[in-house]
Amino acid sequence: MTQKNQKKKPHPKKSAFQKFVLRWQKFFQKRPLLGYIGLTLVLMGGVYVAERGAEMYKASLLEIPQFDGTVMPVQEVPNWKLTGGKNDRPYNSYASTEFIDLPVYDATALKTKCAQNDPTYTNACITYSTVYMGSYKMDHDEYSGSHIAIDIRMPEGTPISAVANGVVTKAVQKPTGFGTYVVIKHPNVSDDSGKEQTLYSAYAHMSELKIREGQVVKKGDLIGYSGNSGTSTTPHLHFQIDTDSAPYHPWWPFSSAQASAANLTFFSAINEGLGQTAGKKNTINPMFWVQSQRNGSVPVPPQKTENSPKEIPDNTHAAAAVLKKFILQTSKNSVHINDPVTFSLHVFDEEGNTFSEYSGKNLTVISSDEDAILSVPKFIKGKAEIKATFPNAGTVKIALRDGSVSESIKLLITTPRDISLEIETIDIEPETISIDRILFNADKTVLSPGERVNIRLSALDTEGNTILRPDLNKNTLKAVGVGRLSPTTLEEKDFTNGVATLTFVSSEAGSSEISLEKFSETLEIEVIDEVKNIHHFTVESDRNFIVGKEEKITIKTRDVQGKTTPKNLRHTAKVSFVSGKGKLSETDLTADDFHDGVASVTLLPTTSENIVLKVQSGVLVGTSEAIRAEKERVSEKTPEIEIVVFSDISKNHQNYEAIVLLKKEGIIKGNPDGSFRPNTPINRAEFAKILLLALKKEVQSPRGSIFTDVPAESWFAPFAETAASYGIIKGYPNGTFGAGNNINRAELFVMLSRSLDETKYGSSNFADVPDDAWFADAAAFAEKNELLDFGNAFLPSKAMTRAEVAEAVARFMEVRS
Repeated sequence: MTQKNQKKKPHPKKSAFQKFVLRWQKFFQKRPLLGYIGLTLVLMGGVYVAERGAEMYKASLLEIPQFDGTVMPVQEVPNWKLTGGKNDRPYNSYASTEFIDLPVYDATALKTKCAQNDPTYTNACITYSTVYMGSYKMDHDEYSGSHIAIDIRMPEGTPISAVANGVVTKAVQKPTGFGTYVVIKHPNVSDDSGKEQTLYSAYAHMSELKIREGQVVKKGDLIGYSGNSGTSTTPHLHFQIDTDSAPYHPWWPFSSAQASAANLTFFSAINEGLGQTAGKKNTINPMFWVQSQRNGSVPVPPQKTENSPKEIPDNTHAAAAVLKKFILQTSKNSVHINDPVTFSLHVFDEEGNTFSEYSGKNLTVISSDEDAILSVPKFIKGKAEIKATFPNAGTVKIALRDGSVSESIKLLITTPRDISLEIETIDIEPETISIDRILFNADKTVLSPGERVNIRLSALDTEGNTILRPDLNKNTLKAVGVGRLSPTTLEEKDFTNGVATLTFVSSEAGSSEISLEKFSETLEIEVIDEVKNIHHFTVESDRNFIVGKEEKITIKTRDVQGKTTPKNLRHTAKVSFVSGKGKLSETDLTADDFHDGVASVTLLPTTSENIVLKVQSGVLVGTSEAIRAEKERVSEKTPEIEIVVFSDISKNHQNYEAIVLLKKEGIIKGNPDGSFRPNTPINRAEFAKILLLALKKEVQSPRGSIFTDVPAESWFAPFAETAASYGIIKGYPNGTFGAGNNINRAELFVMLSRSLDETKYGSSNFADVPDDAWFADAAAFAEKNELLDFGNAFLPSKAMTRAEVAEAVARFMEVRS
């Protein structure tokens, strides 16, 4: 066979890898620089993939023992009855006879027996200081808050065990938040509904760790020792279990920015249940799961049917709703005898939603006029009407009752002859819920000229609940400063689900203070031409505290001119103590914690030393003024037996002692219902009377000729005219007294300073008090004698509340004596 006729042997087929190598060789020959860059990127990617692969390998291929049940996170706790409930000794100082087994966690028994102070349940009540989805009110009531863990009280140094087989995904030591904590991943276990998923157990506020990340642990293995690290006030174990749906571990139901946007501190956000809906999704009851899975069995979850607040109203569950409230109204304030009148009735459930499935089968309708004719209400989607006629003249009361829920309304029944008496005798309003304070919430508080912003306004009762239809009687809204606000008056009809929406349009650069007539709460908006860099921080508080009671600290970013700037922080801002001691909810603030240049943290003082806080981020620094423990001003003058002075004033109220003193001296009186209404503004006529009683001046008979708007027969005439005769009150330039006008800080402290012989006090340190202001001398007088806890500003136009007036007058009486 000749060479010509020989067949060529086919080339062997190249593999994909060989082709890839050949292509790279040709590429290197033509473009060596790009080739080296590409190779570097490939190698970096390979390293990354290798590292991630190693992590995935550790997480997925580690030999985690199959789930075989659970154990308690701690085996024993002190017998609190023997120790007097104190938790001030380390674990190793206790004798074995002083310990008991960890009590069983029973949510129903904890709520009822702890409230009854049942001596047989004392140890469980003390051990489980905060229950799952509870609050810091120590009421042992699940679903009354959003604390997603169970706090187990124990001495520092108590051994902590892994509750089930798993792998350690986090072992962290930090000075804030959860402090020193561990997270353990438990794959393929049954949750509290019987569904198989991955759970994560977390153990926080520990003092020492005995494991490392990536380590496999078995149930009962020692993972560390309990402590008091992070944001904690006493040694305990924060024990929670996250579901696989939680975005990170240990998860928390709200951020500091969300709490600040809701005008809540860290602790009050928990008490208000902020984030509870998400908490139900991303966590389970840890002690219930551990106790019910001890043999690896599937538990039956506990059912919660009451006191479970929701963040978003949901009428889809109206059939299971619980009756909470009636609203009974009529468009007429009075009618003639036998004239028909129609009452509208609206029913609400415990979540504040319309109770659309309410049948009214247990509803009782009663009239104080036994001869009245009333129709039977028929309910359609939570609403009904009652038609009535009344044959007798006088004031009639219609009352509703269904179980413990009641409502009533009064109506004047007249004859054609006495219709003119309506103005004097008519009871025109139904019984309403009194408004304690106003809450403003704005989308933004730092604007540019011409920018528009929505402001939400809510009215709260004395318990902090939102009033769905507050009675504001067309109260006037004001925007003092730059900008325009609309509307300028508010009525019940302006509220939807308890919220009225206002619109503010800014004008030129400056600031504006928004307020509602007769209420002291305000919202400050700043309008700036340009966003300037942060120059420093300001750290603001009310400048006083009570040991063991949380205080809100507000931190603002300021530009070189001292104005708030929304410029983002580049680095973390550290919050620390210059002096004093306490716990801070956050010590590391990032840009996300600042909303329009404002952030807040919660301070829990632990001693009575003066506290000074510092915030620093690189060269940016801010220091607070001294925050002092509240002074015991009137305790020696207050009788031990007088515990309740007014129905709405407790010993924990910050102005309690001042109010007690003035009541004892006969200077102030309460309302007919026994309340004091501390947050209600006070008018000039009321203050004139209070001041003269405090000065013990003899009140003169009025002539009715000093002020044009003070007739001699008015109740306040003797006080207004007597104060004027002593030079304390001079009235307005137009000759009026303005009896019904709310008294502001400038007016009040001017009157107080005039009542003393001295007239000059120098200048004050308040930035908002010019030296030539008509009230400058009075501001210096008030500052020098600490007549009020002013903070950083005098706020001359701010209306004084009844509680603030009591405080200022009580301190003035001390200065005068």
